[in-house]
Amino acid sequence: MVPLRHISGRGIASFVSSLSAAMLLGAVANTSAFAQKTHAKIPRRPALAAMADTNFAMAYYQFGLAEVRRQPALAADAFYWASRLTPQWAEPYYARRVALILSEGNLAVDYLFGSPRVAKTTKFRFLDSLQYMALARNPFLIQSLDRLLIEEVVYGVAGSEGLFIYGRSRGDLISNAWSAYTSGQYARAAEYFGTAIRKYPKATWLHASRANAFAAQLKHDSAALELTTMLEKRRKVEDKEIVHFYDSKAMIEYSIGVAHSLNGNAQAARDAYERALTEDLALYMAHAALGDLAMQRTDTAQALSEYALAVELKQDDPALRFGYALALLKARRENEGALQFAKAIEIEPYFAHPHYYLGRLYDAAEMPDQALIHYTAFVAKAPRIMVEREWVVARLADLAKK
Repeated sequence: MVPLRHISGRGIASFVSSLSAAMLLGAVANTSAFAQKTHAKIPRRPALAAMADTNFAMAYYQFGLAEVRRQPALAADAFYWASRLTPQWAEPYYARRVALILSEGNLAVDYLFGSPRVAKTTKFRFLDSLQYMALARNPFLIQSLDRLLIEEVVYGVAGSEGLFIYGRSRGDLISNAWSAYTSGQYARAAEYFGTAIRKYPKATWLHASRANAFAAQLKHDSAALELTTMLEKRRKVEDKEIVHFYDSKAMIEYSIGVAHSLNGNAQAARDAYERALTEDLALYMAHAALGDLAMQRTDTAQALSEYALAVELKQDDPALRFGYALALLKARRENEGALQFAKAIEIEPYFAHPHYYLGRLYDAAEMPDQALIHYTAFVAKAPRIMVEREWVVARLADLAKK
């Protein structure tokens, strides 16, 4: 690595610009087929404040945010537990990836620039799998912790002087756009990215970055337009830019579908999801999204067919099983729904919500012993803030009287 302590302010600014671009693009790897358990080695739960709710994913997430700069490994453990308590939530997967990168010290730069020395290792492929799980849940996830990454990397290689130069000097358009986005100035970021697109028309990935800035402002129609423009540009030339599994044409089409769905345009969303599957038939979240759209128009046959395909493709995702179970309930196929809730619990024992639905199903079927088991498990695992908890506590009291 170049000793940046001896590089000028202009040199550091150039380094920051390159690193910003690398982080906007993502680490160079293709691990879409890489099977990696999210909790093969279970870290200890971090100790929260005395009054904190240890069933509340947000409590661990906020703890992680408070510790990520000072103790990134501890923060990674906190984000891990947040993801287990609420597996459908995107942010903890992304935040854990950032914390784990920070905990690797100097290897962080090699990873972010896609160094062949580290990019194909199991450890760093796992980092990419965390990013994939995050973006599968929310492709427009606000990745503001990337700002911390670049600050830590600049400090690590250039010391406090480098960090001072980074903070005081203005970089190029891409650096300014990235800095605005990661500091929550989304309108300014969109403006900067727009200027950068005009200056660097061949850097088509800038459209994806601008789409994220629009989505952060809830301008999902503009986000969809940016992503569509990017794909049109890429299809006109030989595609050499897409080298990331979460930056594939299929993922971009999926993101377009999510943008249209959030904007209330169901038909455009459906078209985009179908195009995503044309690019990659194994994109399980596109099948699930089509299932949700089909359920909205009461086409239960297609909804369940799409969800069944999604679950077959991604069998170890408890959030996906939970969504499938809810779709089965809406289709009045309670027995099959119960099986999917049970499978979600088997995959993720700390996931509270499936216990609530199983308790209700057994209760309605007049099977109080089984209902009692799941209601009790729900109360033990559900955060105090969960609205269903009060009702379940009262129902448990009623069942105890019988």
